Amino acid sequence: MVRTSTLVLPLVLCSAVLAQHGAQQSTDPKKPMYVAPKSDDGQKEIASFKLAEGLTADLIAAEPDICNGVAFSIDDQGRFYVCETFRIGDGVFDNRSYMQWKDADLACLTVADRVAKYDKYLKEKVPTYSAYTERVRMLVDTDGNGSLDRSTIFAEGFNDMADGILSGVLPVGDDVYITNIPKLWKLRDSDNDGVADERIVMHEGYGVHTSLIGHDMHGLIVGPDRRLYFSIGDRGFRVEHEGQVHDYPHEGAVLRCELDGSKLEVVHHGLRNPQELAFDQWGDLFTGDNNSDGGDKARLVQITPGADSGWRIGFQWLSDRGAWNREKMWHPRHPEQTAAILPPIRNFADGPSGLVYDVGVGLPDRFRDCFFLCDFRGGRGYSGIRTFKLSRRGAAYEVESHDRIAWNVLPCDVEFGPDGALYFYDWVNGWAKSGKGRIYRLRTKEMANDFKLRNNARLMASNFDKMGQEQLGNLLSHADRRIRQKAQFALIDQEAADVLKATANSRQSRVARLHGIWGLGTLARSTSGSNAKQSVNTLRSLLEDDDGDVRAMSARMLADTRDADHVDALRKLLRDDNSRVKREAALALARIGKPSTQASEDLFAMLHHNDDRDLVLRHAGVYALGEVASRQELVARMDDNSRAVQRAVLLALARQRGEEIRGFLRHEDEQFRYEAARAIYELPIPGAMQDLALLVYDNEADSERIDWRAINAARMIGEVEQGEGIVHLATQVSHSKKVRLEALNVLAEWRAPHGQCRVIGNWRPCQHPDADIVVQNFRGSADVLLNDKVTSAATARTIAKLGVQEKAPSLANLVANKAMPAAARVASLNALADLKADELQGALAAIDGNAPVALRKRAVALLSHTSPEQAVPVLGSLLDNASLGEKQAACEALGNLAHASATELLRTWMQRISNGKVKKGVVLDILEAANKHEALKPLVTAHETASKLLGPLGPYDMCTDGGDANAGRKVFHDFEATRCTRCHMLNNKGGNAGPVLNGIGMRLQPDKLLESLVQPSAVIAEGFGTTTVEMKGGALFAGVITKDQDGAITLVDINGKSHQLLWDKIKSRSPSKASAMPLMGESLSKRQLRDLIAFLKKQNK
Repeated sequence: MVRTSTLVLPLVLCSAVLAQHGAQQSTDPKKPMYVAPKSDDGQKEIASFKLAEGLTADLIAAEPDICNGVAFSIDDQGRFYVCETFRIGDGVFDNRSYMQWKDADLACLTVADRVAKYDKYLKEKVPTYSAYTERVRMLVDTDGNGSLDRSTIFAEGFNDMADGILSGVLPVGDDVYITNIPKLWKLRDSDNDGVADERIVMHEGYGVHTSLIGHDMHGLIVGPDRRLYFSIGDRGFRVEHEGQVHDYPHEGAVLRCELDGSKLEVVHHGLRNPQELAFDQWGDLFTGDNNSDGGDKARLVQITPGADSGWRIGFQWLSDRGAWNREKMWHPRHPEQTAAILPPIRNFADGPSGLVYDVGVGLPDRFRDCFFLCDFRGGRGYSGIRTFKLSRRGAAYEVESHDRIAWNVLPCDVEFGPDGALYFYDWVNGWAKSGKGRIYRLRTKEMANDFKLRNNARLMASNFDKMGQEQLGNLLSHADRRIRQKAQFALIDQEAADVLKATANSRQSRVARLHGIWGLGTLARSTSGSNAKQSVNTLRSLLEDDDGDVRAMSARMLADTRDADHVDALRKLLRDDNSRVKREAALALARIGKPSTQASEDLFAMLHHNDDRDLVLRHAGVYALGEVASRQELVARMDDNSRAVQRAVLLALARQRGEEIRGFLRHEDEQFRYEAARAIYELPIPGAMQDLALLVYDNEADSERIDWRAINAARMIGEVEQGEGIVHLATQVSHSKKVRLEALNVLAEWRAPHGQCRVIGNWRPCQHPDADIVVQNFRGSADVLLNDKVTSAATARTIAKLGVQEKAPSLANLVANKAMPAAARVASLNALADLKADELQGALAAIDGNAPVALRKRAVALLSHTSPEQAVPVLGSLLDNASLGEKQAACEALGNLAHASATELLRTWMQRISNGKVKKGVVLDILEAANKHEALKPLVTAHETASKLLGPLGPYDMCTDGGDANAGRKVFHDFEATRCTRCHMLNNKGGNAGPVLNGIGMRLQPDKLLESLVQPSAVIAEGFGTTTVEMKGGALFAGVITKDQDGAITLVDINGKSHQLLWDKIKSRSPSKASAMPLMGESLSKRQLRDLIAFLKKQNK
């Protein structure tokens, strides 16, 4: 199979850039185009690799010949094409570092919108980013010794402001395809000088959003149908091509087109960040989709025409990921999951990236029919290449087995070479730009001198166009599926329908028959005349073959003709005993798209028989119904005796955007009501939106997920009726706390609703005319809501945001009400301040020393604003005698007081810090407060200078005490720049890239917690870092150093063997990695760091 390993590293990928052709490369890491100098580090690293039994690793290329590669491919002559990136952070950005444009990014609908956003926010910096360019490098083994000794720049100059990461490359014959947002390119070296001199843009419009680093275009592969397939992450796209608009701006997808770029179509959508694509030998397509660092897990996905995996970019920017997490959309099948998506095969790996399927030769037999998946997690100790096998389960697949073939490596891409060996690209270390890169070869020792493999490589390199049809026909049974596919394509070029027909009808080899069928299908699709007719007739006859795979693939190929004459033959296959055949028949009917009552009836029968057991088959049937069934036919089946048919009708109506779907809002089964509410709100279906919104008037609660959408449907419509309905719902004690609070939160912004959808997070701005009438209605219910402990705090905040001055007395009463929750009393006090109400002073005066600490803290802060002269003595007393929380509040208040007495009080406390007479828990607060006073800034600077002299931890020493654990929880889970759950697991949630943090508060003292955050490489947890030790005699050892004292080190290698190595015998030590964890002192403010430590200190289980 012609393919590439096109990948951009998952999560936050950083890389460096090389110079344009002819420009000098920089060896200064501080300058653009940095490339690391030559070294033997790559060779030394091999000692630390953990390889499957019987395999060896060889270094075949390294810096400075390659660097910062995110994708590579190997052509039939053994030439390597490597995508090298330099624009990470220098023209290609990550929203987590530019949160100021988050809303603007969500609002983008085209690439032009994104570029306009850069012009607005980056301004004069925009021209500077043209200094960084992406490029393709070609490497060749000129002397046949197995190493790539010649390195040239094949293409460069991809440095427009709209350009993303050049993350996919695929040589096909004389052409080289590359993916580089916003374009799909086709390059050609017409004069064979190693430099592309022809460039064609096949289509453009990819990359609507900035999103996160790495969510670009990748996955280039030519399928058995001789189409070009590729993927894109949730940067989304709007591509206008050949009179059609492919508009998927907020999600990732898999697309395909002809090799000349024509007939572009979307295959599968709703993906987050699919990296690589791989076909198995039976013609089915798979990918790995990355998680969102929000507690969800990565996924193996069966790419299926018309399927939706459910992800939308807005989920990334909801703190809990909205419905994605709440409704377990990323899980494999579970009973309450929406039927509108096709769930993953399995949650698998943590950073899925490069992916390739067994070619049939080379590696030992135990790897036959395996997929090979790069699991990139930022550090060698927990990254490597996984293998897995899939087995069929009806029309779907399940993971049969999985293992590791290489570990303690940092692979971002993997590919088979003509020699049958497995090659991978090593990113070297961490996430950041390094100017380094290496390609390693994995094989057995026997493979190096295997005569058959050498002949196989020669055959791959030969010109198939000059072969006779008989020879090509024989090659359709070759063990190497790449050779089979080359032979198939050559027969297509020769329009050898007779040979393809004979092979398809043979009984010798199933895989050969499939190649014959794929070849006939391509001829039927792309040619005319007798060859096309013969191909179609053969495919029609094969629909009755006794081999299920033959019937299935024949149906798939006939669908590409879009000929309605095949409908009746395909209908018969809906009754086939083989689920795979039924799947392809239904998908074929969907693709042909001819309205047919008979086909609809057959589809209903198939879905009834399936009874929701096989989700892939259900999807195929629903997809077909959406294309061939009339609205009347669907409505007539809404009350079918079969729940499976009812569900299919609901889903098909959703595909047709049929407003009749409203009828399911009153279905007796909650799952049906939910499916209808979800479709109406999220697709959306405007004709039924009003019906969904009216559910807010129901006195009896429905499920939270339905009420959630009803409230937000009312928000989207925004008329008085909807607003008053939300007020009504907020007062209903029959509804859950979450639902009532959601209603109040929506009301709070009724005058000026934010543009981001509260359910899926996408940008869906709305307007609320006559807002004053709704506010008046809320005013009438406010007292009831304030006196309800469930809604009191949220109601106070809503009163403040809506400016309901008349409720100030009620707020003051609540502040004084000792029976109400502290949070409600604080919220009411804040509301009085926001309203600038006269009642504020009285409320403050009534707060005594017995009030909750949170209320006293807020009162102190507010007092400084309302009566500064009176406040300073009180604040000074609090600093001397109050609780830690009140001391911190006093500091904040002093910082905000532009008064000489406040300045002098802080000066006194700065002196106390210098004398070491202030407890750590309040030091940071004093420093922050003092820094707000111009006269005290020199003292703060002097303190910072002195603290740096105490070592790397000195500036952060005050962060070990005084933090807010609740705020730290948000830093840990939600802060986008560092999101700890991306790599660490806590309470069974999060990634596996770093140590599990359960009980970390018991294992580490606060100073050690600080060190692990500020200097993560100082002490790397065992199992998450290795060191290569070179002895003076030349021996190499690699493993974890468990002891380093008394003149020797104890090193435990990857097999668990312990080695005692004397200091005086050691030539050098080379840590194989710095910690992949970001330096939290650079990513977090000191306050955030302090809060995070407070949170971690509480993890005692």
